[in-house]
Amino acid sequence: MKKWEIVLEWRKQLKEWGDYDNSLGGTIAELWAVEELGMQKVPAGTKAIDGFINGRSVNVKAKDSRKIYTNPDSQHYAEIKTEHKDVLDDILLVFVNDDGIKEYYLFDVKKVMPRVVNEGKKLRYVLKDIKSYKR
Repeated sequence: MKKWEIVLEWRKQLKEWGDYDNSLGGTIAELWAVEELGMQKVPAGTKAIDGFINGRSVNVKAKDSRKIYTNPDSQHYAEIKTEHKDVLDDILLVFVNDDGIKEYYLFDVKKVMPRVVNEGKKLRYVLKDIKSYKR
């Protein structure tokens, strides 16, 4: 069993105990990126970067694909601080559910047009724009 699959089992157990808001999704997404995409992990706390894939700096974002939203775009985005755009090459947006990872997007932050939010402090990359990106 792979590390990300073990943490996925922990997440399932937590759900059996109640609807806990937890950060295991992010841990699963990062472990999955290391084990499935060959991401080279950097130390925790490194500014904006979780690792490198094919020599490109990557920030990993996890979303819970089990949630149902009334507005399909409401949580279907990746968001970074505006100041991090120049440090970062790519974002890996990973949708985590109880069956594992069924959907993910790796995209160049300089080639997908973000929406500026929070008075210019953050950049939001919306899934429908990410899906139209061709590497």
